Amino acid sequence: MEYEPVKNILRRVIRGRPLFRKMFYFALGRLFLRERYIKRELADLIPRLGGKLHILDAGFGYGQYSYHIAMRYPNAVVEAAEIEPVMIEDFGCFIEETGVDSISLRELNLTEMDDESRNDLVLSVDVMEHIEDDMTVFGNIYRALKEGGIFLMHTPHLREDAVGGVGAFVGEHVRDGYTTDELLEKLRAAGFDEIKYTLTYGKNGSLAWKLLQKFPISVLRVSKVFFLILPLYFLLVYPMAEWSMKRDLKGDNAQGNGIMVKAWKR
Repeated sequence: MEYEPVKNILRRVIRGRPLFRKMFYFALGRLFLRERYIKRELADLIPRLGGKLHILDAGFGYGQYSYHIAMRYPNAVVEAAEIEPVMIEDFGCFIEETGVDSISLRELNLTEMDDESRNDLVLSVDVMEHIEDDMTVFGNIYRALKEGGIFLMHTPHLREDAVGGVGAFVGEHVRDGYTTDELLEKLRAAGFDEIKYTLTYGKNGSLAWKLLQKFPISVLRVSKVFFLILPLYFLLVYPMAEWSMKRDLKGDNAQGNGIMVKAWKR
């Protein structure tokens, strides 16, 4: 499955329309379970870090996490980094039009980042599965953190005996995901020695993903006319998907198609 054509349509719809982008951010927060996991962790981590914080959003995409942090945490300065100039241009226009002054933009290839002890928190949400040379990036992120800094990431997860996973649905990925052991081993090799992880998108979360992402995007590949009936479709399936996401967030998933990791630089 290729997400990029759908992403391009969404970019055009929200480009230069601050109200549309804010509405889009709200929709992402309601439709994507990973956003709920990440925002819950940010609500726990940022107050505990305390003081004036420098946060790197490594691969900000549409910019929803950078905007969320800027709006919710006045003690944080966000550096939103992306490799795609069009994403930087669009998000830059948005923060300028909305008067957000705690976000700076940076065009950055994470494999070439040479920051030293600069960040209190580095955020990476569904980015690493797109990068072939992940070990270089993990090392760069470790060096970019201050002592006591935290790397918070989310990425597709594979069972130890899996031959494929949720990532196989997405054609833009260079890997289907990571097994828990593989990801922990790579983070330790990069220098992290205190690591905690949570499996996301368990049985309940995977159902929500199929209802809210996989099926709609699969149908959109067949015909863009489906955009016209998307509101009715979501109205019908959302109650079940919302229940499933809440169950996933409350549960301790023994298996999951996603993995969220917190890793400290000590």
